Amino acid sequence: MKQLLELLGDRATASPFETALYQSDLAAVPPFLSRALFQTRPDIVVRPRSTEEVASVLRYAELHSVPVTPRAAASTAYYNAVPARGGILLDLNGLRGIISVDRERETVTVLAATRWKELDDELRHKWGLAVRSYPTSAPASTVGGWFNMEGWGVGSLKYGAVDSQVIRAEAVLPGGEVTELTPNSDPPLSWFAGSEGTLGVIISLELGLRLAPVVESHHLIAFADYAILQEAAARMARLDPKPYHLHFADSTFTRSIKRAGFETDLPIDKHLLSVHYQGSRAEIEGAETPIARIVQQTNGKELGSGLAVEEWRNRFSEVRAKRAGPSLLGAETLLPLKSLARYIGSVRRLGHRVRLPIYTYGAVVSPDWCQTNSFFPSDERRTWSYLAALSVTKSLQDRAARQGGRPYGVGVWNTPYLSRVWRGSERRERLRRKAHLDPHGIMNPGKLYAAPFLLRPAFFGLGMSALALFRQLIHSGEKR
Repeated sequence: MKQLLELLGDRATASPFETALYQSDLAAVPPFLSRALFQTRPDIVVRPRSTEEVASVLRYAELHSVPVTPRAAASTAYYNAVPARGGILLDLNGLRGIISVDRERETVTVLAATRWKELDDELRHKWGLAVRSYPTSAPASTVGGWFNMEGWGVGSLKYGAVDSQVIRAEAVLPGGEVTELTPNSDPPLSWFAGSEGTLGVIISLELGLRLAPVVESHHLIAFADYAILQEAAARMARLDPKPYHLHFADSTFTRSIKRAGFETDLPIDKHLLSVHYQGSRAEIEGAETPIARIVQQTNGKELGSGLAVEEWRNRFSEVRAKRAGPSLLGAETLLPLKSLARYIGSVRRLGHRVRLPIYTYGAVVSPDWCQTNSFFPSDERRTWSYLAALSVTKSLQDRAARQGGRPYGVGVWNTPYLSRVWRGSERRERLRRKAHLDPHGIMNPGKLYAAPFLLRPAFFGLGMSALALFRQLIHSGEKR
């Protein structure tokens, strides 16, 4: 690694203290578990500030067959950006900021480690433009990171996933080759969307934008029954113009917020649907009547505008119930919208059975699909209780699968469910791309394509069944 230390000077470190800071992401995993499965501590951390520096690092890595883990915000909980086999940690936070804005074409070229919120704030303030969509983790999440994930979030109902908004990108391939990615390049841009840093390093992206919205309209509707909430959401998702954002939460979500100590006037016995419009005055005015009609026809109750605005402002704080944790466990899934009510009902029955306050919230991201989050409080400091609760996360994924859903994001922890994420031919195609672009397997190895030995479906299933039994024994002992 001496060559990298010489190349990057004080922007490279093999210090045990500094490299240890990169051993985790948002997932609260007991260290003994992660260290039993992976080598999470990188051998060296490098912080490049240019395309050429990234290319030099990757050329070195391929020549010496050293694993490389790209990382910026690391704002997921799947270990996508945590080393599995040590090696080089490529800290990309030096690649941050707007390169150029084309006001006429409504596009921006931006460095990959730029945070979504800082990008949107600058575009609105200086250019009268705005990003089309962004993740709920926008204050921390990066443009390149979300593109490397699946990219569904706020604004997706109206504008689609982020990959449909990317016009071109600059990337460094595993051997150090710098290339421009477009829909028609070789390799094409589409290969890198959702590749989770396993095919190369995205340096910059050109994104399509929209005019900054002139007016906004916010509605918050309460329902006594989640089947009726699903019906209302499905009808609203097909309106013209479409809502900018359509968010739902079951009643356990509100109770969990209050249990965590947050003051709110939201009703704790109702399921909530938030409807948010942004755009021209004509768009907003045209949406009011059909929204009111759907609310009336589904026996919903529209709550005050103040509460609706409060819910919109809380879009970046959806995991605030974590305060009651100190951590959360659960499952994030993509689910057919037509199955949402059955899924919520199944989750609520599971919560009653295992005596956990499992709450579900999410967003309608297309007329046919929603992204759901089902979480419950946990405490990784109570190691055995925490491990036993992992069986509940599998139960959540299994319930989503029975309703036609699949995990949202893979990384390491969702690799046991790869057969649900990619069907046979699609998985073979993904493996072919990996072998073609990264024949030495240096880019973010141990992620996405295959489960580690102990997480292979057969072992994983047995392990989760054992943990479920262990959890029952723990609670039986506590009752006695």
